[in-house]
Formats: sequence, C-alpha cells, structure tokens
Amino acid sequence: MNSAHLPEGYSEYKSVDLAKNKSEMLTVNLAALLLGAVMVVPAALLMPFPKIFDNFIQHLPVVLLFFASLIIYILLHEAVHGIFMKRYSKVKPFYGLKGIMYAYAGSTAFFDKRSYLVISLAPVVLLGLVLVLLNLLVPLDWFWFVYIIQVVNISGAAGDLYVMNMICKCPDDILVNDSGVSMKIYSASAI
Repeated sequence: MNSAHLPEGYSEYKSVDLAKNKSEMLTVNLAALLLGAVMVVPAALLMPFPKIFDNFIQHLPVVLLFFASLIIYILLHEAVHGIFMKRYSKVKPFYGLKGIMYAYAGSTAFFDKRSYLVISLAPVVLLGLVLVLLNLLVPLDWFWFVYIIQVVNISGAAGDLYVMNMICKCPDDILVNDSGVSMKIYSASAI
C-alpha cells in the first residue's frame, strides 16, 4: 500500500540519516571499500591493468571519457531510483546532491516494504546487468574502463544494501519515506 500521505494510525518506527549518524556512515563507507577491494583484487590478478597509466597525457581523452562515464552512471543510478519511486507512488521524485559525494533521489511518498526493497535494489541490479553485458562485449583493452564502473556500481550501492538489510528486519506493515538524504520508517503495529 504505497501512499502520497501517511495513513492514520502510523507512527515513526525508525529513522536513518547516514550524513548525521557517523557510526552508520562509517559502516557503510567501510563496506563500500571492502566490496570494492573484493572485486578489484581478484580481477587484477586475472586481468592486467591497461597501459593507460604508462603515459597518462597521451591517454587523457580516455581518462576524461571515463570520468564522464562515471558521472553518467551516477545520474542513471539515481534516475532508476526515481523512476521506481514514481512508478510505485505516482508522486514525482526529486533529485539533488549532498556535498560532492552524495547524489540522491527522494520522494514525499510513503512506500510499503516490498516496493521500497525494489526501489533500493533496482539500480544496482539493472545497471549491474548492463555493465556485465558491456564488459562481455568490449575489447579486452576496455575491460577495466567498464569494470571500474561496475565496481562503483556495487560498492556505491553499500548504502542501498545497508538500508535494504534494515528494512528486511522491520515489521511487514512499514511505510518508508525517503527524502534522499535521510529516511523515516513508519509502522502501525510496532511502537
């Protein structure tokens, strides 16, 4: 039961604000680093790094293309969150940046547990599949170009995975309001 407004009988059950809760932020950032390392180390043993690092200036257009691709990836990640928010609530999402590190999609709507789990996982799953296909299609010289974006996809979703884990432990009747930088979880049964 997704809703544009909080139904009667619901009260705040839990809130999450990774920017304000330093312990949670540290946990998420360490998880992101660990996920990244787990992906990069074995791949580096199997696939040598490209020669791009030998002559950086000569490869500057590729480096600039890589950073442009990362920005496009981040925008697509948040757009996918927003598309699913809109799909489940019919409420227009909003987007923003918190500092230089955190892009976000948010909504004024309230999402049920199942819908919010889909909203949380949609970008990492959908974009992850696209990136796997790209990695299989590009020449080997471009492996790391695509794979690093996949590493950002998986490790960058540490916050989404953290929240998803927390949501799974909540009562089934919860409604989640995600403002993009923080979220509040409401329940009618758990006080």
